Amino acid sequence: ILIIVFSVAKWLGRRAFSHNSLGAAGLLTLAWNPAGLFDTGTQLSFLAVATIFVWVTYARSDKDEDPLQRLVRQSRPLPIRAIRRAAGCLARAYALTAIVWAATLPLVASQFHLVAPIGIVLNPLLWLPVATALFAGFGLLLAAVACPPLSGPLGWICEHSLALLHLAVRHASQMPYGHGWTCGAPSWWVLIFYGISAVVWILRITGRLRPVRPTIVLQPRHLGPRTHR
Repeated sequence: ILIIVFSVAKWLGRRAFSHNSLGAAGLLTLAWNPAGLFDTGTQLSFLAVATIFVWVTYARSDKDEDPLQRLVRQSRPLPIRAIRRAAGCLARAYALTAIVWAATLPLVASQFHLVAPIGIVLNPLLWLPVATALFAGFGLLLAAVACPPLSGPLGWICEHSLALLHLAVRHASQMPYGHGWTCGAPSWWVLIFYGISAVVWILRITGRLRPVRPTIVLQPRHLGPRTHR
């Protein structure tokens, strides 16, 4: 549903990656199945995507780069630029994974009584099979209607990508200190936590809550009469 909303927004010339798109997807999902509001999988999906939206919003606000630094970066040799760019992408992927993991941790601990920090290490490494399975799955849906002979190869790609994911998760679950069990917080505490977080973020995006930045006030130093003269 979110992909359809994105596509329609692009087609109409609207901003696709916005909170309105996520809200529209949520309304359509609840209209189709109101019980999804109480489904943990649906809650985790929308919570993770909302966290990514927050990350992208802050990334856009800090996107301005000094022209001199940009010139220095572009003057470096191509291999150095490629390595630095790959390292930057990997660092951002791990940072985003850690933020999403922390944002979903109260809900996961409350519903599944599980804390799995191994996911922070594993998730960025699995983006390729995840993307492959996702696009192959969508291609399979389209090919089943438009071109049935392609359904077989696309299904094979999707099946083996999911098998690779399952194999990686199974081995990661056996790693020491990769996960631990917890009693989890009560449901009312989780509800209050996410409710306060949602209110703070709504006030932030509407401009009613501005980040507090430290201000340094320089007081004039007292000078004696001789110094004044």
